[in-house]
Amino acid sequence: MIVASGTLWVLCWEANRLLFQALEVAPGINLVFFPHGMRVLLSLLFGFWGATGIALTSALTTRELWGSAPLTAFVLPLVSGYCAWIAHQLVKRGNNPADQGTRPDGARSWSRDLEGLGPARINSSSLIALVCLSAILNSGGHIGTYALTTWLEQHDTASSTTSQVDRPHPGNPIHAIPESGKDPARLPSEAGSSNPTGVKASFAQSFAAMLCGDLLGGLILLYSLRWFVLAAIRLGAGLRRN
Repeated sequence: MIVASGTLWVLCWEANRLLFQALEVAPGINLVFFPHGMRVLLSLLFGFWGATGIALTSALTTRELWGSAPLTAFVLPLVSGYCAWIAHQLVKRGNNPADQGTRPDGARSWSRDLEGLGPARINSSSLIALVCLSAILNSGGHIGTYALTTWLEQHDTASSTTSQVDRPHPGNPIHAIPESGKDPARLPSEAGSSNPTGVKASFAQSFAAMLCGDLLGGLILLYSLRWFVLAAIRLGAGLRRN
């Protein structure tokens, strides 16, 4: 299951990159991101092992997107892999486990609908809830990690610059000016970052773009699969009657 999930994830990623290259906002951020739908589907079909396959494959095949910082290289594959699985667990735990699959109003509970999930078995409300929650977790986890990494880099740069400026210049009681001639207070904002280009420019815009891509790509892919499966089932039932 791990290998199958990883393979399907890579194939979907490459297909999305080729089909929607014009909609790419930044490396790894696309306004239509089908892999999020595949992420949800694999996590629901194969559970924890499907999520693990996505996480391992992400760590191995898309390392250039995570940057050189150890924090992003470690955390982001985990976010990519397990966000949909965590969303699935949260949706199931949000229901009363003793309801035996029904709520007091007689409607089927989400936890019942999600057991043995397939594209044709999940209802629309459960599907939308899972895609939205997993998209929020994924986008928030990615952009939050990038923001934290950038802040840590800037803090380290500021500390290093301050220590250099506060150290008296040999033979001169006046503190030395950095060789670049720039104001040390401005250096952290101008320092290089290991984050991909475009993500560090505006975290709010990056979050909105990633969330939009996950929502659109996830809903389009999963609803398309749902429609095809239901159509195939109905066609097969009609042929059997004849």
